[in-house]
Amino acid sequence: MLHLNTHQLQIGDTVHLFGMRIHLTREPIITQRERTVYVWIGDVLNPHEVIAADLVPKGFLGEDVWVEGRGWVWKQTNRWEVQGNDLALWAVERPIEAETN
Repeated sequence: MLHLNTHQLQIGDTVHLFGMRIHLTREPIITQRERTVYVWIGDVLNPHEVIAADLVPKGFLGEDVWVEGRGWVWKQTNRWEVQGNDLALWAVERPIEAETN
């Protein structure tokens, strides 16, 4: 297990947060404030475990979508945003081939 700052994360990393294993799938959204802030979007690899253990509210792992004839319906997406700056430290699994690059 690696411990990395937000700016050291890479696509393909799996971040551990609130009992979730979040596999980063997209380049970060980067915003400049007092410090540079990174927002990584990933897929929760263990959503059923997280929901069963009530580690985060179920509603945080989905979104409301409009379904014709039914109205607004909650849809589970299993997406999570890992947000932080250079001070945030994350427990990370990284594929072995990515560690050597």
